[in-house]
Amino acid sequence: GSTYSFDKDNQRSPSTASATGTSLGLVGKAALLTGTGWSTIDLKAAWHPDGRKGGQELSFGAHDDTYKLVNPTYNTPDWTSGQTFSSLASEGNGNTETRALWLQDAWSPVPDLKATVGGRYESWRAYDGINVNGAATIVQPEETSSNVSPKATLAWSATKDWTLTASAGNAYRYPTASELYQLVTTGATFTSPNPNLKPEEVWSEELKAERKLSHGLLRVSLFEEDVSKALISQYGPLVAGSATNYQYVMNVGKLRNRGIEVFVDEDNVLTTGLELSASVTYVDSRILADSGLGQFSTTVGKKAPYVPMWRGTFVATYRPIRNVALSIAGRYSGQQYSTVDNIDVNPNVYQGFDEFFVLDTHAHWKVSQRWDLSGGVDNLLNRKYFLFHPFPQRTVVAEAKLLF
Repeated sequence: GSTYSFDKDNQRSPSTASATGTSLGLVGKAALLTGTGWSTIDLKAAWHPDGRKGGQELSFGAHDDTYKLVNPTYNTPDWTSGQTFSSLASEGNGNTETRALWLQDAWSPVPDLKATVGGRYESWRAYDGINVNGAATIVQPEETSSNVSPKATLAWSATKDWTLTASAGNAYRYPTASELYQLVTTGATFTSPNPNLKPEEVWSEELKAERKLSHGLLRVSLFEEDVSKALISQYGPLVAGSATNYQYVMNVGKLRNRGIEVFVDEDNVLTTGLELSASVTYVDSRILADSGLGQFSTTVGKKAPYVPMWRGTFVATYRPIRNVALSIAGRYSGQQYSTVDNIDVNPNVYQGFDEFFVLDTHAHWKVSQRWDLSGGVDNLLNRKYFLFHPFPQRTVVAEAKLLF
């Protein structure tokens, strides 16, 4: 179980420049999140009918979570102190809760074959939503959804080194209280809620082959994911021709992610003490149907936002002696779009998402049982790239750790 509450949260910003235009005026706004928070609890139990671990396992559990958003924005005559409020500018409050029960059975009907089937029942509710904008107050309608998510996996140990696995499952992602109700302005960015958002439904399938190596593992996965009413964040005008841009979330009719991933992990590669892991992922992500996306009129067939076609990683760690580890890691991501109609074709700007390849290095020395020294260089090649905003260039880090 966990609980979290914002004891104090006050984000202040000016509304105008001074009369001369050379500094900021005192008049501004203060956006509060004090009182916002969440609580979660999970219960789980497992029963082995044959009385031994490794045999049949029947597991079941329950889940409960509650999220609360309290987000008023006040006008203030002095934003630098933010202690005096003159009037309420806007407000976005609301709650969500999810209650769930799940059951899963894992057993081996025959040797070398393991089956797992299960299901999850979820009941979701969004309630007490209210939005205030100036003199206008809107009490938002309550939203509810109850869903059952089945899953199944079949794993076959074909040989002592090869395992083949097929799996399929259904899942839901429910809108958050912020996506439904948060109404706030940060500088020139307006966040617009959508109290009518529907849950996102995902159907996933995967075929996976794993082979044990002499000191590691090779895995190849074919996957497909079909998403209905996908919840996707967008930045732009809410209506065509508007000069005001908003940050908001929409339901996209249907999109599909289909691809392949290859992963390898091996110790003592070429020489003792050299560890290597690497992965390459290819994804064809397409929007198959829209659902009345307003000004986004040409979305079908476009790439889904925030999903690059190619991604790759590798990490190599060499241990010349027991207490020393030297590592180099690489990360590659192809260009990705942030809009559902793929019009952001110039990624090397604010709000763009660049293609990038970054190398990081790290060294660790365990001096004694109490002392550790480590350091390295992030973005060794000093790459310049944007992921909505410019990411850090070459960065040197060092750390000393003492246990006492």
